[in-house]
Amino acid sequence: NYSIDGTPYSFTLPADSLYQAGNGQNANFFIYGFRSSNSDAVNISVDNIGIALGSAQAVNSFQSNTMPLVPTTGVNATITEYGIVGEFIAGNFTGSFSTQSAPIVNYNINCSFRVRRNF
Repeated sequence: NYSIDGTPYSFTLPADSLYQAGNGQNANFFIYGFRSSNSDAVNISVDNIGIALGSAQAVNSFQSNTMPLVPTTGVNATITEYGIVGEFIAGNFTGSFSTQSAPIVNYNINCSFRVRRNF
């Protein structure tokens, strides 16, 4: 679930596809969501180093459909659930993100996620 400037969006199973990607060796993990009924998609990159229950992990990027955004200041995801592989990873973050090319546009994003851990 996330909102961009107050407009809500949601990806939920089984209608949509949600998964965590990365091989466990990467400094980041990715959360992907895809909607099968149209071309909606989301991709979130979060720092994986030192991750644990209650940790604050840097959010490196947020991409909704074809709009790639980066944090304008440090944005951290608070990890609220961190089960073993096959269980769930969950967290949330709020922050300001901007486009990467001119014209620079800022967006406020509020996000919560919960996906099954793959590594």
